[in-house]
Amino acid sequence: MSQSFSSNRGTSSNNSTLKRFWKKIWSILVPHKIQHFVWRACRDALPTKNNLLRRKVIQEKLCESCKEAPKTVGHVLWSCLKAKEVWECSKLVISWNERVNQSFQDLMWNLLLNEDVGDDQVAQAVTIAWALWHNRNELRYGGEGKSGQHLTRWVADYLIEFRVAVAQNTPGVPVPRQVASWSPNKKAVGVGVVIRNDKGRLEVALCKKIAAPMGATEVEAKAKNACSSQLNF
Repeated sequence: MSQSFSSNRGTSSNNSTLKRFWKKIWSILVPHKIQHFVWRACRDALPTKNNLLRRKVIQEKLCESCKEAPKTVGHVLWSCLKAKEVWECSKLVISWNERVNQSFQDLMWNLLLNEDVGDDQVAQAVTIAWALWHNRNELRYGGEGKSGQHLTRWVADYLIEFRVAVAQNTPGVPVPRQVASWSPNKKAVGVGVVIRNDKGRLEVALCKKIAAPMGATEVEAKAKNACSSQLNF
């Protein structure tokens, strides 16, 4: 994990670049729930202690894990000792300068716009961030804290399963539709008769082809005659 880069996002964050950034967020090859998580994290909209204190929900903002810094989005997902352990295990090379107060959006900006990072590495990075946040919530409600190696292995397996599912649901080459036409047979007609009793039980069913061109009234008459002869009326 390299930490030699200092971002300067302000010089390039015009409207068109910002739109491109958000478009890339929603195009990362991960499930939609992780895309949504990254979008919220970049907008500092996660319920961290720092944000809850700002809304006067809680009284202190210190990270309960490391007791060293306020629990911001960037701290939880990157600079906390627990987060560092996971990122070290991931073997991802991500440039970051901790001496500058950078947000999670700065990190994603570097990954998506400034760094030569492949799609698979971006997908791995955001899924690790999501897994870190998810495990923090598990701990809060009495769950088990997972090691860095456990989380990175889980992320790798999760992404493999997701890509297999996407590949299986991707439609193949479309088969050309066979176009069929129908033209009426003007030399014959078909008649069908169904008779049921007062309880709805089937008593008689008859179908017959008559080799002669006829109109609707004539066909009904022929159907009645065929039925009468069948029943010996």
